[in-house]
Amino acid sequence: MLGGRSFVEQAAITGEAIPVEKLAGDPVYAGTINQSGALEVRADKLGRDTTCGKIIEAVERAEKSSADSEDGRSLGRLPRVLRLGSRSSDFHHHSQS
Repeated sequence: MLGGRSFVEQAAITGEAIPVEKLAGDPVYAGTINQSGALEVRADKLGRDTTCGKIIEAVERAEKSSADSEDGRSLGRLPRVLRLGSRSSDFHHHSQS
């Protein structure tokens, strides 16, 4: 984070349900949601290099190795949901600048 101050919701990445305060110099994960304040962020990683991208890859690998069961079909939708959430978050971060 380059500048600003805010509380962000990063439960999708860390599992932490309570918003976390972010200040200049703190890392901000792709997929976090700005709760209050303004953030100025720089993307150090993009796409599959992000934590969110690595989660998507792990789910895709698990899907490929799983049998064609009901659970396997459910996992198939998860990467798409995560990508949409990440894009939504990216848009939100850019619109705050």
